[in-house]
Amino acid sequence: MNALVVDHHHFRTPPAVEDAKEGRIQTVLSGRSLIAVLIKLWDTRANARRMQGDWGDWVMATTIYNRIAVRLTDITGEGETIHIILDDGAPHTTLED
Repeated sequence: MNALVVDHHHFRTPPAVEDAKEGRIQTVLSGRSLIAVLIKLWDTRANARRMQGDWGDWVMATTIYNRIAVRLTDITGEGETIHIILDDGAPHTTLED
């Protein structure tokens, strides 16, 4: 996904990308960068040719887009921190743990 989104005019490189071990990373995205990610996921969902080898791209883009959308649906306040975990294998813990 990174290769797709870095050229989008809304994307800003995160200040840090932390190694969370076991092949995982953790980072913080600005709202503007999150918009760029959502746009690129939407484009991938819409443009992937399901029967011509892009099925995996379509499935990943759809899954990630939907998970982000669910977390953003009930946002009520400005400056609210939103935590989105996109790894099915990650334990469900808070950042304080």
